[in-house]
Amino acid sequence: MTMILTCLTKGFVVQTSDRRISSVVDKKVQWYDDVSNKALVYKKQCVFAYTGQAKIPVRKNGQNVYISTIDWAAEQLKNGKNLKEAVDNLKYRATELMNSNRVRKLPEYKRRVAFVGAGFEERESDGKQFRRPTRIMIENCIDGDGNFMDQPRDEFIDHWNPLENDEVALYVAGTPLAKEKHSEFTRFLRRFVQHNASPENIGVVLTRTVQEMAESMPDDERTVGKNLMCICVPLAYSDKEEEGMLVPITGGIRVEISTNSDGSLILKPMENIPLEDRIRFLPAFDSPNSAFDSPRFAYIPEDNKAQPYHSPVYVRPGQVVPTITSEMSMTYTPAVPILKP
Repeated sequence: MTMILTCLTKGFVVQTSDRRISSVVDKKVQWYDDVSNKALVYKKQCVFAYTGQAKIPVRKNGQNVYISTIDWAAEQLKNGKNLKEAVDNLKYRATELMNSNRVRKLPEYKRRVAFVGAGFEERESDGKQFRRPTRIMIENCIDGDGNFMDQPRDEFIDHWNPLENDEVALYVAGTPLAKEKHSEFTRFLRRFVQHNASPENIGVVLTRTVQEMAESMPDDERTVGKNLMCICVPLAYSDKEEEGMLVPITGGIRVEISTNSDGSLILKPMENIPLEDRIRFLPAFDSPNSAFDSPRFAYIPEDNKAQPYHSPVYVRPGQVVPTITSEMSMTYTPAVPILKP
């Protein structure tokens, strides 16, 4: 079961989720994918992750084909012109799918899904436009205490939880935090934000908490993975949809420089760096005239290696850009001035 931690602040939202897909056989956890993408960015406005059933059956060429739950969600979200329409479409299509004959015959635990979003609602009051930090959940299996129900509902419900008068809010989905831990962690985040914590600071503590949860689980009970995706959406995101922006901009990747015998420089991502250096969003969030106007993400692997580097899915109205896996190194030959005699 995934663990999704979501933090809302007035200036930005941050969400961290793990990437493990597992099943339980004879009361023991069997994982079969530790790098499955579970995250997407909608426009520049909101990030989504999911917990629950990882593969969804759809009809293709007259046959049932299983596709990733996050990829299926991306296809539903792209059909909305704005966030509200996109969420409504996801909710209605999920209800329709889970009540189809091909899905209703599945075991109940395979029909439980919760999509968790975090971003900013576009609102209007007294003729003025403003943005409100909000957690969104579209689900058919979460009870009033936030726990998974054994039997899913027939209908998906959407929940909109805005940040009201508080400075910070913490939401947990999937694997829960103990009640005392949740309260303690929320108080810590509140103090942290009051002392001008950056998105990177929040990303580090959310990510470390998921890592600690995964590490605390015995191997045969570990439903939370150690490969993670951390995504930040800033309040100041641009609402312009540039053709060139096909994926959210990654965070800063630290590189090491070496020299070839011919004098050319080799730039490669650094290995085994601290988490605080792994989660870097550039330009700095609070720098003067900051261009932090679109989502940033950081991929945090269990082995702490720099490559391969994975991205979330990117969705905007009418378009889905699949996750990208990249390996990177560059060779640069410095320009040498030629002196004329």
